[in-house]
Amino acid sequence: MARILLLLPTTTYRATDFLEAAERLRVEVTVASEEENVLASSNPEGYLALDFQDLERSARAAAELARRLPFRAVVGVDDQTSVVATRIAQELGLKGNTVESAEASRNKFLMRERLRQGGVPVPDYLRWSSEADPERLGSQVAYPCVLKPLTLAASQGVIRADDQAGFVQAWKRLQRILEVQRTTRDVLVESYIPGQEVTLEGLLDNGALRALALFDKPDPLEGPFF
Repeated sequence: MARILLLLPTTTYRATDFLEAAERLRVEVTVASEEENVLASSNPEGYLALDFQDLERSARAAAELARRLPFRAVVGVDDQTSVVATRIAQELGLKGNTVESAEASRNKFLMRERLRQGGVPVPDYLRWSSEADPERLGSQVAYPCVLKPLTLAASQGVIRADDQAGFVQAWKRLQRILEVQRTTRDVLVESYIPGQEVTLEGLLDNGALRALALFDKPDPLEGPFF
């Protein structure tokens, strides 16, 4: 029976859905999380502890297990695990995306850079160091603007500012969020684009897009929080 390595952060709420899907597909699963599972000793093939932030160490640990327990695929379930899943798949010689593309998909600054290089229209944007003075920056940007963390998902830390005072307040609030999340504290500042927002869910397979759903966001996303 085919076996996959499923990367499940301990904070995810999706674990049950993925495990039930694997059962329906009759796929064996080894679950990898950031912490040791209490059931690991009784089922060593079912659990693996990985540091998702350390790509090389995670890749080596997965490759060691794969020598006696081959995997057909590596599945990252969210933004947090997308890059490490790609690196592990690369280490195991499995088909998948490049690490560079996975990093660009979860880093808002890299994504903007790739889109612009590809000729896709994007808002004006700048990346600022966390050490920068928000009072000085706030006097240089055009309003309204939006401050964003480079990573994090679900619009966490995305804040609109309409003037300099609002910019300074948003900057300080975002820095507190990033300190708690222990992620890079650099900030992406973009021009605000008004209008309706939609979400496209789809799969990209060998360059061909298969659209699954296109739907409106439930509320007007005008800020200050999104």
